[in-house]
This record gives sequence, C-alpha cells and structure tokens, in this order.
Amino acid sequence: MAQSNTMTAVSDLVKGYRKTATKLYPAFKSRVEEFSWVDDIDDEEIIPSGRENLIPLDIKRGYGTAMIPDGGYEARTVTPAMNEGSFSFVEASSRFFISRLARAFDERARKQQIIRQIKYQSKKSLESLARRVGLQFYGFSTGLVCKTSTAATATTGTYTINSGFGVSGISNGTYLASLFEVGDGVAIATGGTLTSNAIGTVSAKATTPTLTIVWGGSVVSANNDEIVFANAVTDATVAATDYGRWPSGLLDGITSTSVMGLSSSTEANWAAAINNSSGGRFSYVSLKKARQAIMNSSDGTLSDVIWSNGVENDVEAGERSARIYSSSALDLDGSVKAKGVTFRTSQLVPPGYAFVLDKSKAMGKKLLTDKPDADGSVDFGDLYKAEDRSGWKGGFSLIMAYVWRCRGAAGLYSGLTEQ
Repeated sequence: MAQSNTMTAVSDLVKGYRKTATKLYPAFKSRVEEFSWVDDIDDEEIIPSGRENLIPLDIKRGYGTAMIPDGGYEARTVTPAMNEGSFSFVEASSRFFISRLARAFDERARKQQIIRQIKYQSKKSLESLARRVGLQFYGFSTGLVCKTSTAATATTGTYTINSGFGVSGISNGTYLASLFEVGDGVAIATGGTLTSNAIGTVSAKATTPTLTIVWGGSVVSANNDEIVFANAVTDATVAATDYGRWPSGLLDGITSTSVMGLSSSTEANWAAAINNSSGGRFSYVSLKKARQAIMNSSDGTLSDVIWSNGVENDVEAGERSARIYSSSALDLDGSVKAKGVTFRTSQLVPPGYAFVLDKSKAMGKKLLTDKPDADGSVDFGDLYKAEDRSGWKGGFSLIMAYVWRCRGAAGLYSGLTEQ
C-alpha cells in the first residue's frame, strides 16, 4: 500500500509563530473642530464668583432730545438705566481607570504594546470631552439632546428620536443618530423631572433615526419626552444627568426668549440680529442681509459664518455655476470667500443651518480650568489612586461658561438647501 505524502502548511505549525500587529490606525473621524474654535472666542474679563456672576448690559438706546424755541425750556434730564444678565459655570468630566497590572506591563513590557495603554485610554477620554464641548457649542443650557415620539412601557426599548437640541427643524436621521455613541448613558428627564427608572445605556442606534436603550427598570415614555445624557456615577435622580448643566450655545443665544436671566420680551434689543427660517440657498443676498442685520442691531461687523457641510456644498455649487472661466480648464478646489469673513464647517453643525456672527461682540468665554492639550496624553504621574481598588484613575475636566454680550451681533439661517 502506497504511503501518502504529508503536506505541512503554515497553519499546521501556527503555534511556532509569535502574534504580531501593525501600529494602531484611526478608523474614524475623531477630531472635533469646535473644541479648537472655543480658543477663538474672546476671554471674558471677570473675577469669577461662586455665588453669582453678572454682566452689565447697555441695552437701552438714549432718548429725550428736544428741539426748543428761543429762550424756551431745555430738554428734560433723562438717562436710560442699564440692565444685567447672570451666568454660571458648568463642568465637563471624562475619566478612565487603569489597573496595577496594566501599569506593570507599561513599566516592564512596553515593547509588546502597540500603543501604551495609558496613552490610548487618555486619548479616548479626551475625545469624549471634546465631542461634548462640540455639541454644547450649538445647544441650550437645558442640556437637551433630542426628543422621542415613542410612547411605550419597556425595560429595553427602541425609541424614535427627533428634534435635535429640542428644535423641530433639526430632523435629519443621520445627524440625530450621530449625536450619540453606543455605550452612552442617557435619561428621559422632561422639564427637570426624571421619568421613573429612566437612566439607561444606549445599546444600538440607527439613522431611521432610533436609539435602543437598556433601562434600569420599567420605563414609561410618552410622545415629546426629552432625552439628555446621563454618564455620572451617582444615584438614580436627575442629578445624574446633564439636565440644566450645559452652557448657552449658539441656538440658545440666538433663538431663546430668555438668555442669562434676561428676556427679549421685556428688553426688545436683547434679541438676535436675524433668525431666518425661509430656507432656500444661502446666497450673496443672504450674506449681505446678515452683514446689515448685525451692523443695524449691534454696530458689529460680520466676522464668522458657521454652516453645515451640505450648505457649504450648495453655496459653492451655486457660485461655481455662475463663474466665467478664462480658459477651458476647470479647477475643482475652489471655495467661496467674502472680505473679512471666516467660513467654518463641521459635521456637528445642524443640517441646513448657517450661523452668522461678530464673534468678538456676540459672546465671550471664561475658563476656570486649563483646556486640555489636543493630543490628550497623560502619564502615571497625572493619575490618582482609586480608593480600595488595585489601580488608578485619570481623566479630564473643563469648567467654563459662555457669556452672551450682545445677541444682536449674532443670527442664523435655517432650512437651507444642502448638497
């Protein structure tokens, strides 16, 4: 009987090989443009108070000039009173835990690490913080992320979401789903009241748009309920959520009736320069109207336009269709320009929106902690011992406030055409 040859392949001797890996590659966009845009907002000149922080506002136009006859009575003496707004600081916290074993590997076997574990964990922690700051750049002080139209009773439920930041016009499914990450803690907390048992974790999301949430108990939801983040380590109360703990971002400062405790219903000049929801293409005329509105409402000058990717694409498509070329060659890297205006775009800008402002007049900021460096690297000397655990904790905190100086130096267009 003939003997068959034994064919030996690599797979047969796989245990004779070491496992190897390439360097770590980012497989998604992690940069948040707004995190760096915060640096461009002027610092507010104030010594912060733990009790109350006020901003005096010259908000009433002078009046009372009289045209008098020869020898007649002069104008009455009158000076309009100034007003004031109040603001508070908010704190963002992002943390991680690293074990004693991980530290031992870092000290004795670092050559076997694709990337130092502490570097990777601190990088992820800063990504989380930066993204929250990015969302807050546009949001309301309520901390509202979106609403749900799902009325149900469930311990694990799938919820249709709508109204980004509570605004009915922000309805793009892809955008709404992008506001959350799987693993994020969320809550239903409407009007400052937490729905019973309604602190849970996002287990899935879809661009339909929906969130699947695993709750800590049976939760009864209703149409128009509000969804906020809830990532704090604390009890099952509204204190564990972001509700009421965001700064007043662009949507708040431009569209709310009351900002920093002062209402435009009582102070007519405490209102945005323009809030145009008629839609269509953002055009030369739109830019011109924004310049005029800011100049007329604040003596300001349009300095920044912040628009969504789709609005930027549509504007550039429109401008290029009207362009006359001196040759047959077409360049594909053109962009729109306007004298004295910086155009900015980001994936976090609500679809169909363009914000216009004189950023130095419209708002200021105040930081009570240093803003973390962009790479987010920390080392073991930056960590603190975890109580009763074999390991250390680290992370990042940012304490800050946005201070609205002049709402008339800002405005927006919404419902704009996108491409």
